[in-house]
Amino acid sequence: MLSALQRAVLSECVSRRGEVPRAVFRRWVRGKPKHREKILTRSLERLIDRGLLTGYGVRTQEKWFVQSVRLTPAGRRAFASWQQSRQQKFPWEKYARSSP
Repeated sequence: MLSALQRAVLSECVSRRGEVPRAVFRRWVRGKPKHREKILTRSLERLIDRGLLTGYGVRTQEKWFVQSVRLTPAGRRAFASWQQSRQQKFPWEKYARSSP
């Protein structure tokens, strides 16, 4: 099960096709700046651990600093299956009859 943030990250990667810089995702997370970065980092790392994304960045002895990500084929399949599982809504307003 993917969170709303993780689904948004996958959809952004699908639409951009290629490496997506981390700055693109920062605008979605609300809260204090430090807390925001922690949420975003955790979300990206979990997607990388699941094999849905490939992370590019700098590795230190303690942790990774993810600077950009790229979608993997497994990530494309996960996004496609999520898109198919969503129930589509019929645009009733467009097809509604006008009163005679």
